[in-house]
Amino acid sequence: MCCSYSIVAHIPSIKCVAHIPSIKCIAHIPSIKCIAHIPSIKCIAHIPSIKCVAHIPSIKCVAHIPSIKCVAHIPSIKCIAHIPSIKCVAHIPSIK
Repeated sequence: MCCSYSIVAHIPSIKCVAHIPSIKCIAHIPSIKCIAHIPSIKCIAHIPSIKCVAHIPSIKCVAHIPSIKCVAHIPSIKCIAHIPSIKCVAHIPSIK
């Protein structure tokens, strides 16, 4: 019903979707490699990680928590929380 990878809600997986089907992953929102409220290999919700987004689709960003290349609620180099950016859109499906 979702992507053709591994899809399990509330369970860590390589590329799964949380409550919503997407191409490779959704944290309540389509993202490249991330899982909502679920720790994954390359993503952890509400926790700073190299490649993760919580409630916000982005390439390298973390929601509500400052990360290596992004800060929530604050414009950063490659992401902006709750604000559409070049490589990040909050609460809106992104191209990637």
